[in-house]
Amino acid sequence: MKWWEIVLEILKYVLPALVVLLAAYLLLKRMLDAQLQMRAMKYKQQTTESTMSLKMQAYERIALFCERVSLPQLLFRIRGEGLSAEQHRASLLMAIQQEYEHNFSQQIYVSPSLWKIVETTKEKMVELVNVIGADAPAGTDGGQRRRHYLTQYEQRGVDPTRLALEAVKKEVALYL
Repeated sequence: MKWWEIVLEILKYVLPALVVLLAAYLLLKRMLDAQLQMRAMKYKQQTTESTMSLKMQAYERIALFCERVSLPQLLFRIRGEGLSAEQHRASLLMAIQQEYEHNFSQQIYVSPSLWKIVETTKEKMVELVNVIGADAPAGTDGGQRRRHYLTQYEQRGVDPTRLALEAVKKEVALYL
């Protein structure tokens, strides 16, 4: 037997084995890729569900922030009896700041534009309390000051917290 006959004889057995091996490799690769893709989809779905839950909680907390820093709610919680006009104003400002700080971490879960609206709302409420508080008649009791704040608030006709709450509702509607 010549050397090329030997090579052909070997190729008769090796070549079909290589074809079978290549086919098995390709089938296994395709199957493993499909399984990996399925696992990735499941992981993404689980992550999306937990992230969505955190996002909705953040929207709820921002909505609560808007409600708690609205002037009527602030005046309901901080009545001002026994406080001077300046102390009352400072208490209102401190409550706004504390609410903002309490919800600061929510910016992670909402859009940058919505968080900017939240920041602007806080600034507008601080400005509103400062302007109305500066006009408060000296020597008035807590009830008279509350009426003064509410009257001035209603006369202005603009409620930054309502505008922010509408923005929250619009952003939540994108997800629902």
